[in-house]
Amino acid sequence: MATNHDDPIDPRLAEAIATLRDTPPSDDLWPEIAPRLAPRHPAGTLLLRWPTAIAAGLVIATASIGGTLLLLRGDAVAPAPSTAQASLATTANAVAAAHTPADQALQRAIGELEGRLALAEGSLDATTRDGIRASLDALDRAIADAAARQRATPDDARSAHYLTSALQKKLEVLRTLTRRTAIRT
Repeated sequence: MATNHDDPIDPRLAEAIATLRDTPPSDDLWPEIAPRLAPRHPAGTLLLRWPTAIAAGLVIATASIGGTLLLLRGDAVAPAPSTAQASLATTANAVAAAHTPADQALQRAIGELEGRLALAEGSLDATTRDGIRASLDALDRAIADAAARQRATPDDARSAHYLTSALQKKLEVLRTLTRRTAIRT
């Protein structure tokens, strides 16, 4: 049964409350409790709390973006046309016989973005261009390995997934690069 706060308290309850007294314990319990509250980590251990970790991640991300933008704003040197075309040819040859319609669509999107990136490379400084080329070359090697693995084991679903994943990763990287270079141009 619900009671209203305006209802009077039961006299027996009021009498019991009146007899309550705050008395300290007969024994001191602190010596037993204190060791349990001691830090569990040895001295010199760095504890990273979630807010601190998030703040550190944001600082790293901001520094990375700032550094990339600074690199993209450097003096421009025109790239050798054969280098950009060689990258396109390498990827195209690696997946010459695309294995699924999805892989073919990924390959077309990659080719389009590589073309856009090749046009924007002229506005990038040499260090940035070299870094981009090295990254794309590493992705091209991964795609070539995945395509070779897929050709060697055409019935293996994992090898097909590996090829698709490698193509998706390159597409993701190219999207980021073309967005970043579009800011510059």
